[in-house]
Amino acid sequence: MRYVKGHGLETRNRIVEEASLGLRQAGVDGMSVADLMKLVGLTHGGFYSHFESREALVIEAFAAAMDRTMSQWRNLMKGMPAEEQFDAFVEAYLTPGHRDDRARGCVLPALGTDIARSSQKARRAFARKLDEMIDVIAALFPEEHRRRRARSRRARLQP
Repeated sequence: MRYVKGHGLETRNRIVEEASLGLRQAGVDGMSVADLMKLVGLTHGGFYSHFESREALVIEAFAAAMDRTMSQWRNLMKGMPAEEQFDAFVEAYLTPGHRDDRARGCVLPALGTDIARSSQKARRAFARKLDEMIDVIAALFPEEHRRRRARSRRARLQP
């Protein structure tokens, strides 16, 4: 059977999207490759035509979830006066709906403990994305305090 141009990339993106949701819901160890592929409506046999390893998918799914979170933050604050952005961010982030929807909520509480048990490669990729998230939050603070304030929480989380 012939597929239209871009079908493979579209399928890969669907796998990453579903993995992003599924991993946040069940945890990294809570889903097998077969479970992940079933979410997309595919068999696990085709997995390795899209990803070199399960770890590669997990890393990409983490990054996609973090990118989506940052995009939501930016969209929320788009066009908003600077002095209102921090309060809007906190109000949106600290809602019961956001807290209770693990699959679509923030990747940090959903997968933070999984990251600690992940490979060094996965932890490095996660740390790069976390730094990007910190930069988005840092932009909400006055210029002279941005990076220090935003990173203060991260410093307490690191060993």
